[in-house]
Amino acid sequence: MDARSIVLTVVVCVSAPGVLAQSPASGNTPSAAGPPSLQRQSPAAITDSWRMFLTGNVTLNDGTAPPEFVVVKQTCGGQLKREVLTDAAGQFSFKSASSRGAGTEASQDASVVGRNPMEDLGESKTAAGEKAIRNGLEGCGLEAVLPGFIASPLSLNSHNLSGNPQVGTIILKPLSKAGGYTVSATTLQAPPKALKAYEKGLAAMKEEKWETAEREFGRAAEVYPGFAVAWYELGVARSAGMDGAGAEEAWKRSLQADPKYVKPYQPLIAMANQRHDWAQSEHLASEWINTDREAFPEAYLVDALANLMLDDLEKAEHSARESIRVDTQHQVSKSRYVLGYILGLRREFAASAEYFREYLTMAPHADNAALVRQQLDEYERAGLAAPKP
Repeated sequence: MDARSIVLTVVVCVSAPGVLAQSPASGNTPSAAGPPSLQRQSPAAITDSWRMFLTGNVTLNDGTAPPEFVVVKQTCGGQLKREVLTDAAGQFSFKSASSRGAGTEASQDASVVGRNPMEDLGESKTAAGEKAIRNGLEGCGLEAVLPGFIASPLSLNSHNLSGNPQVGTIILKPLSKAGGYTVSATTLQAPPKALKAYEKGLAAMKEEKWETAEREFGRAAEVYPGFAVAWYELGVARSAGMDGAGAEEAWKRSLQADPKYVKPYQPLIAMANQRHDWAQSEHLASEWINTDREAFPEAYLVDALANLMLDDLEKAEHSARESIRVDTQHQVSKSRYVLGYILGLRREFAASAEYFREYLTMAPHADNAALVRQQLDEYERAGLAAPKP
């Protein structure tokens, strides 16, 4: 195995969705959550007896407001009814919906359960309307969506609407320490005009209307040049349109707007690797590592690869070991492969074999698994490493 072979094998781990691809994979960016009808709303009270607005809050697990607008979804019977965005404080509101059909007014909800509050002789209009809404909420729940975070769903079945439209608080917890770096606080500072264009861009991206998405994200970034997420999504849209240079420019502007927003690093590194610009790859990896030296094993892996290609084995080995150290969830298997390869170059064959075996244990069906097994066989036949017990 030579160094360039290993890079071609491993570099896939840092290629980002949407880099010169016709259709970026949904779910990797906040845009995947944004439907065409997505609207940012402010909390509202009950406007009258027949139009009940349910309101609630989304907070982080430390009690602070989310760093970006959060998508809140209402599902009933397993079917999506609506999606709304929180405001800057994490608050949201929406009209109640029947779990059995569309209907935003209590009289409409009541009709699907066989009662008409206008004709309910034993109840006031308000009480009857609230009861109908409660019936309409059976089987319904709320969930919050923000990339990098997980939230427990909030059931609406037992919610008491009598004089209380508050449904409670949804708590967001980072999936990992790195989760908080996949959002940008600059979103909350964006003016309304920029936010409106950004939301239009999300809607167009969901429908894979890349030219429209590019136009709207461009408007958002023009109105508010510090809008890091808009710049990132502009890069995704340009990449989908095969404008590599434009995408790279947008991702660089995203990092300039918010260096702590780490999502642009992966596509920029992937592009540098495609050009064999290892110095640029190493530079970007170092910046990524410096956002949080304990959170990103992938960043250390990129740094190890870049230094390997730059013939700096000492730095390459250090970064590979750091990648393994901070990989507490044992998710970045290729760090073991890279370290095994580097130790092989250093003629530390027994240690090299150890990491190759660990790699195969974590990724037995990897594309290069047969090649690694062949290398292990050669070590053992040459007496350079003891056979596996």
